[in-house]
Amino acid sequence: MKKIGLILDSTSNNSKKELAERGIGFIPIPITIDDKEYLGGIDILTDEIEQKFMNNPNMKIHTSSPMPKHIMEAFDEILETHDEAIYIGLSTKFSSTIQLVKSIVIGNDKYNGKIHVFESKYSAPWTTLIIDDLLELIKNESIETIFEILKTHQETLIGYLSPGDIVHFYNGGRITKVQYKTAKLLRVKPILIIRDGFIDQKETLKSTSIDGIIKKVFGKFDAFMKNIHNNGLKNATVKDIWFLTLGNKENLLKVREKIMKNEKLYHGQKIIDIKLDASQTGHMGPNSFGISFYLPLKYVIDQKINQKMKEVK
Repeated sequence: MKKIGLILDSTSNNSKKELAERGIGFIPIPITIDDKEYLGGIDILTDEIEQKFMNNPNMKIHTSSPMPKHIMEAFDEILETHDEAIYIGLSTKFSSTIQLVKSIVIGNDKYNGKIHVFESKYSAPWTTLIIDDLLELIKNESIETIFEILKTHQETLIGYLSPGDIVHFYNGGRITKVQYKTAKLLRVKPILIIRDGFIDQKETLKSTSIDGIIKKVFGKFDAFMKNIHNNGLKNATVKDIWFLTLGNKENLLKVREKIMKNEKLYHGQKIIDIKLDASQTGHMGPNSFGISFYLPLKYVIDQKINQKMKEVK
């Protein structure tokens, strides 16, 4: 069986050093802060960006596509020790990196057929969450089976994000000046719903407090479970669902406490706490927070592999 490697980029919320220690290829995403450019995961880490925001809440920050030479360097390094490799980045709805990577693969015989680009619907936190299970998956399965499992898994995720200060949405062009002023006047906190790899524009939630946001998010749980069952995972129950909390320490503790007190949702499942990654911190502000419901990738792997074994018998 061919030896399959894994390539991620700095939106996975890991540094180059951290991923290299696990045998994972790394592509740095450029981050510009007040006209100075850094390479995410190499020159600057999430904690450093958070500190910069604390020192200067009005600093300007944006990300851009990685340099082709960094992409090819990651390819060359992983192919020295593996026959093939899979690149997984952010959803194409969030980032243009996947399209750039695909164009480099297609245009170079050295990579075409060896580097496989997964059409991701993941956002940064979920990319982080799947690493451990993904490393096990690529040891035993073909590219086709891996992609099939990942496609199913992507349908079992939903996230809710709220910015720490709506000014970051305004600065980033996500809302108009009128919307910004109205929201500030009413002290409204918008809630972004991350579903199917992008921000759902058809459904919006708003609240004036973190407690209000959490209450509204919990009210969406039944619809989330129905979607999982409709995607072929009919045996999944509430007890199989894990939770992700995203944000700074204060917000993580508050959201975690609310989850654990909800007798309908919480039955001792895992609650994973993750800090905002560099790009999220830049686009939403350091006081942003989020809640996600999801099935762990390991659950989907076991269900799919068991189903295949039954079909073979």
